[in-house]
Amino acid sequence: MWFVEDFMDIFEVGPLTVRASVVTFGDGVYEEDAFGFSSYTDQRSLKRAISSIPFKGGQATDTGAGIQFMRDRFLPHARKGVRTVCIVLTDGNSQRPELTEHQARITREAGVEMFAVGIGRNVSEEELRNIAGVDDHVFTVTSYNLLGTIRSRLAFESCGEEPVPRVVCRDSPIDVSLVIDASSSIGPTNFTIGLDFVENFVKSFDISPHRARFSVITYGRGTYNNTAFDFDDYSDEVSVVKAIAGIPYTAGNHTDTGLGIEYMRDRQMLPKQRAHAAHIAIVMTDGQSQDWEKTQKEAAKARDVGINMFAIGVGFNLSEQELLDIAGRQEQVFTVADYRALETIHNELDVKTCNIVLRQFGQGALVDA
Repeated sequence: MWFVEDFMDIFEVGPLTVRASVVTFGDGVYEEDAFGFSSYTDQRSLKRAISSIPFKGGQATDTGAGIQFMRDRFLPHARKGVRTVCIVLTDGNSQRPELTEHQARITREAGVEMFAVGIGRNVSEEELRNIAGVDDHVFTVTSYNLLGTIRSRLAFESCGEEPVPRVVCRDSPIDVSLVIDASSSIGPTNFTIGLDFVENFVKSFDISPHRARFSVITYGRGTYNNTAFDFDDYSDEVSVVKAIAGIPYTAGNHTDTGLGIEYMRDRQMLPKQRAHAAHIAIVMTDGQSQDWEKTQKEAAKARDVGINMFAIGVGFNLSEQELLDIAGRQEQVFTVADYRALETIHNELDVKTCNIVLRQFGQGALVDA
């Protein structure tokens, strides 16, 4: 409920702007706690109503009934010509997945854009997709504590506007190391999609010997040094993107994240970083490392020498604590449901890396991220 309140804070709530309705479900629908679009039309009363919704502790997960109630009771009162969005939050699979899929499909056909937020490890990725209809409308976090990490992205997707321009800290020096999981659980197709995301991220920067520079190391069973490249290997966008696209998938049957971070720090960042540049490392992984103590230790040592760490977790087999141990700060942890959803974090990753640069050079932050 705190997340829902914070989410609504983003919007201008009013009878002529943004309106909200809420219904909860478990053992069926809790109609007595629901309220419609016209019940609360200002920010204060809406948040008060949300905070007053009780927890019922139902023993079932009747997601389909919740969607049907929303469509039958709330949708008739939606304003004509106004975008209509439904966001479903759930931490488990419904007992009748076919009903959930059916009700979500009917609702989408009625003109409602559906979004699905899955929380924890007991949520079916297939069911979330069946609710949302498109992959870009599926969001996942490993616990309720991490809901805040998707707040901005969910708002941006549901309001349909770009939140901020792409990276604007183009005139400042920045050294970015990319530490990429290439373990066997990913698969060749997903690995390629991940590289596409990295290529698009790199293109946000002005790559040159005096501005943005990039290094890459992949890991799985150990590190794959023969596919790595360093900051001074490529000095323009075309060559960096080409080098990333040419990284082979090694399918290691291990996830040695700690070794990847150690290699990045000792073999790439520390020997070749520019003293006057911002230093950033981005770790991508789809699972927990086998030696989580080493991962934690190596990430802490990297942060201690001034490397700003980001962690991107993909899929449902993640450790929330390990991602936080890598990044050191909750706001530098990102999670997505699958590799196809990586692009949904592009803007926010741009902004947060840029903010580090702007703060380092005393220019203030681009956004409050």
